[in-house]
Amino acid sequence: MLYTGNLGSPVTLDPTSPAPLIQVGKLAKVDNVHLKTFTVPTATPPPDTFDTRPAVASTASQIGDTAPPIPSLTFHYPVGTSPGQYTFTKIVQFSPRGEGVIDNSNYTLASVSEIGVQPTHGTTVDTTSPNVVAIQFTGIGGNVRIYRK
Repeated sequence: MLYTGNLGSPVTLDPTSPAPLIQVGKLAKVDNVHLKTFTVPTATPPPDTFDTRPAVASTASQIGDTAPPIPSLTFHYPVGTSPGQYTFTKIVQFSPRGEGVIDNSNYTLASVSEIGVQPTHGTTVDTTSPNVVAIQFTGIGGNVRIYRK
């Protein structure tokens, strides 16, 4: 654990202490997408479509343009640099058992968490495109399901 429990204020992970951060894979940059916080679906399941997907408990279990509401962890890339080329504040933390938790102020394990994306044209968000995606994963097993509109 590179930080202490539930965080009361934002923390930037130190790449050298108490244990060094180690990059385990190549950075993957996804062009022409924008993070988007989607409203909770109101239709009743079965959860087979974007509009009937399982509801997340709160914005603390979402990653999007306005979620999580209070990101608590920050780290810089390349690892070990500050400020670095990129700064990340929206993070999914996985435990050794595969449990996935969205970076938020209380690190509450959610039954379903969601990452929302919508297309862009360069740096301009395409707000008229119906081609949006909600990527959901379960907190306990890390199972992933993709919902497209």
